[in-house]
Amino acid sequence: TLLVTLLDYYVPVWGLKKFGGTQAGVWGSTIGLLVGMFLGPVGIFIGAFGGGLLGELLAGQDSRTATKAALGSFAGFLLGIGLKLALCGIMLWYAGAALIQYAGAGL
Repeated sequence: TLLVTLLDYYVPVWGLKKFGGTQAGVWGSTIGLLVGMFLGPVGIFIGAFGGGLLGELLAGQDSRTATKAALGSFAGFLLGIGLKLALCGIMLWYAGAALIQYAGAGL
């Protein structure tokens, strides 16, 4: 659980930094993600990208650099979702295996 929580924060920031983003882009992406939650599943994705883009533009980045950084934030967001799904699947696998083992023992 701790690893999943750390991934939730680290991976999008890593993506943003990898593509040349700033702290303003991180904040913009986070705020966009929160606002996007009220617009449904598609809004989350649009919010993460749009917020990162807006944050970078407000920080004074040119549009090309800001778009690249926002794409990095979005890629990090998607990578984080994929890693969390994979880790949750692994935990579910182990929990299911333990349940089957204990059920087979007659408990």
